[in-house]
Amino acid sequence: MFNLKNILPLPRQRIYKIYFLDFIKDFFLLNFRHGVRAKELECKILELTNSNYGLALNRGRIGAYLAVKSIISKKKYKVILSPFTIFDIVNMVICAGATPIFTDINKETLTIDYENILNAYDEHVAAILITHTHKINKNIDEIVNFAKKNNVIIIEDCAISFGTHYKNSYIGTLGDIGFYSFGMFKFVSSLNGGFILAKNKKTFKKIYTIHESFNQPNFFQLLQNYLKAIFIIFFTSNLIFKFITNNIVRFGHLNNIKFINKFTKNDPKVKFTNKLPNNYKIKISNHQALSIIKQLEYCSKNHNIRKMNAEIYYNELKDIKEISIPIYYKNTSDGWINFPIQYENRDDLLNFLFKNNRDLAKYFYRNCNDLEIFANYQRNLPIIKDVVNNLIILPTYPRYDIKQVYKNISLIKKYFEYL
Repeated sequence: MFNLKNILPLPRQRIYKIYFLDFIKDFFLLNFRHGVRAKELECKILELTNSNYGLALNRGRIGAYLAVKSIISKKKYKVILSPFTIFDIVNMVICAGATPIFTDINKETLTIDYENILNAYDEHVAAILITHTHKINKNIDEIVNFAKKNNVIIIEDCAISFGTHYKNSYIGTLGDIGFYSFGMFKFVSSLNGGFILAKNKKTFKKIYTIHESFNQPNFFQLLQNYLKAIFIIFFTSNLIFKFITNNIVRFGHLNNIKFINKFTKNDPKVKFTNKLPNNYKIKISNHQALSIIKQLEYCSKNHNIRKMNAEIYYNELKDIKEISIPIYYKNTSDGWINFPIQYENRDDLLNFLFKNNRDLAKYFYRNCNDLEIFANYQRNLPIIKDVVNNLIILPTYPRYDIKQVYKNISLIKKYFEYL
């Protein structure tokens, strides 16, 4: 189909869009406060998701804190969640005053497993936090019904699945509370940003009251993110990445150079906190809100491209018996932030791909159950332990050229001698 012989790699992930000139303009217009643009964003997302109550946030993970804080009590203080997430989501649950109860995952969707929820449940459980990944949780209906019967709140973490649907409803509206992230590498990107939805008016009032105590945006924090975005976009631009950055990253991976490798990780510094940091108690700025508003119209188009790339991976790799891959269903609206494959000799395959000039990676989510900082909450979870050690993610983002997709496929087939 394509001549794949001399294709140089594109980066494993990229920032979807940052409005650099808008940042400079807003600097002179003093448009970095919380204000009318945040309200406009709230109206647009409420209309988009057919919801009644919602609030724009400075960061998506703050949604986990606000959600848990608004629903726990002295009697119901536990939150069941999958440890396959960023460590700071667990921190947010703890900061809100709850006790996280880790439960194992479904191997295909990498989301929380229904049967394990049943085993972890007791009368002190206030909420079940569902983190949607590349696929929507396959037992979402059963989990929601179980929660309703037992007076448990469903919180949906849709940080990496904004814009996807289930039975004509937006992800984030299936349970009681849902939150999204608009960080740099999300489907709709900004210099951080987030959103929280709540179905219950009383719950939303609690969320709103807590958020009202937050401070005005911190310009220097935004400036730091702006400079970081410039750095990332420069080094992941096509020419620079293909001829400079890729060689550095590849050298770091193949020679285990920690100094280099840490730059390719999301949230590289693991840190425990049981008190919400002051730099989290900040409202979203007009600049961030406008950046998000401008990108909402491209969400559906970008989602279709990710789905197309996922379908190609699935059709081309499904016959390789040595690997496990997620099933692609044409008529579903899974987010496909990436296409994960699982192989028990993952590091050998990953090294082979790097040696053949590919920029691929392990999954950016950790197994928080194995982190020392959460030793007090650890449980015996065998599935996630195996899965996290076997995962490689294949890029699907819209600017990832289709030739890159087929190049990844051809090398994986070569490794397993399926050519």
